Amino acid sequence: MDIYFLCAMVGKRIKSIRKLKCLTQKQFADSLFISQNFLSEVESGKAKPSLPLLALIEYRYNVKKEWLLKGKGELENAVVLENTDKLSIPELKIITLDEVKEKFNKSDRLEDFVPVPLLSDKAAAGQPAYINENDIEGYAIIYRAWVKNEKMHTAVRIKGDSMGPMIMDGYIVGIDHSQKDPASLDNKIVAAKIDNGITIKYFSNDKHCWMLYSSNRHYPPIHIRKEDGPCPIIGKIAWWWGTQE
Repeated sequence: MDIYFLCAMVGKRIKSIRKLKCLTQKQFADSLFISQNFLSEVESGKAKPSLPLLALIEYRYNVKKEWLLKGKGELENAVVLENTDKLSIPELKIITLDEVKEKFNKSDRLEDFVPVPLLSDKAAAGQPAYINENDIEGYAIIYRAWVKNEKMHTAVRIKGDSMGPMIMDGYIVGIDHSQKDPASLDNKIVAAKIDNGITIKYFSNDKHCWMLYSSNRHYPPIHIRKEDGPCPIIGKIAWWWGTQE
């Protein structure tokens, strides 16, 4: 197969990831430590992405390298269309409990979507089975493919830019509370219980401590000694949703 055709297809898939995450070229390039100009050439098929770059995209955006290179396999937290000209990202809907009952209890219920409770930080730090209705801001209507375990899934609104430029202030993230094993979450984005709330950070499982670190390098990492208590993870971040101004 022609090398230029291969570069064009890989570039198109990389572009579709950026669009799905609602990032500008500069924001996406900064998160990958490359220039905006080089990213533009990669997306247009004029430049060949290196294997380390593909590995970084795989690591930061939960995209399988097999999919980036060959279009095979599934993405971990979204479905990306091959034809980016047809890529359509619907507006995130936050609805009330009454609207959930009306829309999802009908015979023509929305089979492709699922309502996920949007909680305060303090409420999200608890177990989904014990959610108080007073703690629910509303329900995020999310693609069912993004939610592997509906009963163990909640959402929170991000405050601050510690996980920028990928996850910015005001974004909504989904927490899969069924995934809390630190052995399987090394270098993944997690929700962790800190004091009376939660924080969204990358997780590192060191020999003597757990470390929570930001993608924004202006924020220092948080070190938690294992001898001081249990692992703070309350769940893995399954998806995030937001738009840039």
